[in-house]
Amino acid sequence: AHPATQTLSVPDSTRVVWNRGGSSPEVSRVTFEKSTDGGATWITLGDGTFIFNPSRWELAGLVLTGTGHVRARAPIIGGFGSGSSGLIEQVAGFSFPVPEIAVEGNGT
Repeated sequence: AHPATQTLSVPDSTRVVWNRGGSSPEVSRVTFEKSTDGGATWITLGDGTFIFNPSRWELAGLVLTGTGHVRARAPIIGGFGSGSSGLIEQVAGFSFPVPEIAVEGNGT
């Protein structure tokens, strides 16, 4: 058996990627969330899409700015007769510059 592996990354400000491999339990749904207060509160970003090759879950179309954390969460079911259930998650940080907003003068 291959060891379970998982890596959550934010390759750019528009997407989050959760690579899972080895003997990691299969998941059928992944939800991505973000926190900008050190994990005290989480805001749902959306459900991930499974990408087959290489095997990963991804959520694109995001606009991540500032500094914070993203979290990937997935329910798992296993064991004899699928009698066990749980939740797996992984957290990663991100930091992207906040775009400057031009402020026009009032003409004085």
